[in-house]
Amino acid sequence: MDECLQVHCQQLCKYILDKITKEWQVKSKINVLQLELMDKEKTNKNFVDPILKVFPNINEINKILKEAFLYQLEIDMALPRDSLALVSNKLADFVDEWLKDNLKKL
Repeated sequence: MDECLQVHCQQLCKYILDKITKEWQVKSKINVLQLELMDKEKTNKNFVDPILKVFPNINEINKILKEAFLYQLEIDMALPRDSLALVSNKLADFVDEWLKDNLKKL
């Protein structure tokens, strides 16, 4: 029974992380399209700066993903805000492992 519950919880957590990253991918594509629609002269002069703002580095992705994951998990489980604080380190480890497995997809 414990193993079944653990597998179910892992599947739920992976689903939430997949959902969050799919939303990010859509938003990133929208941002890139908006950049492409900008005046070409401005884009050519300042191309690096807007792109860096659209695509955060891996440390920022990791931090934002962990925060979004905790927030979404609380919503999906109908928990009060910050109720997962005691297990946030364990959940952060789960996100780290998921990120290692899925980094190529991002």
